[in-house]
Amino acid sequence: EEKDEQVEEEKVETEDFYDYEVKQIINHSIVDNEYKLEIKWKDNSTSFVLDNNTNCEKLISKYRKDKNIQTRYCLCRVSTKNQVGENHVSLDAQESEITKFSKEKFGNITRHKVYKISSSAYKRIPRQLQIIGEACIKGDSIFIYRVDRLSRNIVKYLSWLEDLNERGVEIYSVSENISYKDNKTQFIQTILDAQKESELIGKRIKMSIKRRRERGDQFIGRLPYGKKYKRNKKGVLIIVNNLEEQKIISLIKSMRDKNFNKICEHLNN
Repeated sequence: EEKDEQVEEEKVETEDFYDYEVKQIINHSIVDNEYKLEIKWKDNSTSFVLDNNTNCEKLISKYRKDKNIQTRYCLCRVSTKNQVGENHVSLDAQESEITKFSKEKFGNITRHKVYKISSSAYKRIPRQLQIIGEACIKGDSIFIYRVDRLSRNIVKYLSWLEDLNERGVEIYSVSENISYKDNKTQFIQTILDAQKESELIGKRIKMSIKRRRERGDQFIGRLPYGKKYKRNKKGVLIIVNNLEEQKIISLIKSMRDKNFNKICEHLNN
């Protein structure tokens, strides 16, 4: 998770590098319920850009504060890019549910901005969330799929939540149908429960790793494609070839003279 978090932060910092090129937001239009922003660039030229293609939320915040334009921020998050399991909901599925909920509450006209985050929000507040928090104005809303998708660390997030609440920003959990403003105790308790669960999972993982090391297992962690674990007679996990996956690897190697699209088409067929 830490590696994914660092990559995501580096990506955002790289994107922020272009923010200084935008000098000012000077106008906007709404076409088919989509916002277009007229931007003045650093060289004083202007052009219209789709709102979803912008990355200068703080400047947009200044403009819409003068125009009294509220925004509903839809926050979708998974802890890692490879997160799977029955209790995990994909970013696209989260977006679909959050968008449906927010439109039922506010309709289509309110500005709608989606943020998708694939990193942990346990040890620190992700950069995207910091940007949202700084850009929010009175009357804005932040929608999350579940409270634990916001965070599993109440110590890090309580001041962030309180600051937004005091500034008139409402935070909603869609699946639990609660808001921080109206259900503070339940909201905080849900984060505490998620934090406790994370700590217990962490302890179980550490105990499992310790036991596997003491047992002499060859490797700890996710294996590369084409390999799998097998337990020997002593109960120790060893690494062996996954014959089915090795056949696919050999097939791909045999098609080195073809381009990627042809290889993908062949494999899909």
